[in-house]
Amino acid sequence: MIVSCLLLVGCTSLTVSPISSDSNLKHVVIVKNPKVKIKNFVSVLQEGFERHGISTKVYTGGKIPNQTGVVRYNAFRTWDLWPYMYDAEVTVVMQGSNQIGRGDYYLKGRGGLSLFKWRGTRYKIDPLMDELLQNYQKPISAKPKKK
Repeated sequence: MIVSCLLLVGCTSLTVSPISSDSNLKHVVIVKNPKVKIKNFVSVLQEGFERHGISTKVYTGGKIPNQTGVVRYNAFRTWDLWPYMYDAEVTVVMQGSNQIGRGDYYLKGRGGLSLFKWRGTRYKIDPLMDELLQNYQKPISAKPKKK
């Protein structure tokens, strides 16, 4: 019984260095990574930043303004009947400066027999984004979101 429970749960590793509120981050530019084939990855990142009051723009070329946060990411998927994401990293640097935050998601053993490995991008990345941006208050919305 215990062995079967362990096989179904799997182990997720989340390692995060949160962005300090001293960074005074208000806007980020997300540099699109064409190697990442997970369709909604960028939109999940955008929603994560915006949920914490930080506006976003996807970088399509041109000059990135100074004092703007720059987000670089990578994500990997594999197959086990269906494709699923098992590894992701999000790094934030201040333009012309050093890294100010980083988050890593890793599904140990690529999920093994866990049924949760097929959960969507949002389920896996939202906790990473909330921990990365824990020093940035979530704005209070006037209307609750409809589900």
